[in-house]
Amino acid sequence: MLSQTDKVNAAWKRIESWYAANFPEYQLPEGATPANIIALEAHLGLTLPEEFRASLERHNGVERWIKYSSLSSTEAIKAEWSQWIDGLDRGLFDGILGNENDSLQRCWFNRSWVPFGGYGFCIDMNPGEQGRAGQVIFMSHDMGPSGPNFPDFVGYLEDTADALEAGRYAVDHGYLKLIN
Repeated sequence: MLSQTDKVNAAWKRIESWYAANFPEYQLPEGATPANIIALEAHLGLTLPEEFRASLERHNGVERWIKYSSLSSTEAIKAEWSQWIDGLDRGLFDGILGNENDSLQRCWFNRSWVPFGGYGFCIDMNPGEQGRAGQVIFMSHDMGPSGPNFPDFVGYLEDTADALEAGRYAVDHGYLKLIN
């Protein structure tokens, strides 16, 4: 049975092959250093899931990602998380409970959500009673949290690899555009 790290590396091999064949002019970035990841965890006050650490070690963010978005680097995660936490600390979300989903905490944003890009996807490290730590949720600035969308980051990455291989994306003006 493959470990979570093995699954991440297998998904990345598929994604890297797609980029090499379909977007060879774009170089996927190098991985984060262990020091980068430790600094991110210290900033968040969380221990990241093994599979997310493995992904960051392979590629520290990807600017040219699906749906014209990006997969966040350690520094971009710190910056986005800090913006959300600033809003929490200033009381901007007080009284806004989000949706009634037992898989999620009833709040607009949670300190234990790790935004990683892809249009608002977050790793939920503090789920509701029906959820699972490490599940991937979606956080809309307008609509609030929803999900879980994937059981873990591996599921998100494998879904991305599946979509690329199925021909659902094409390169358009230097970004990946959904075509079907």
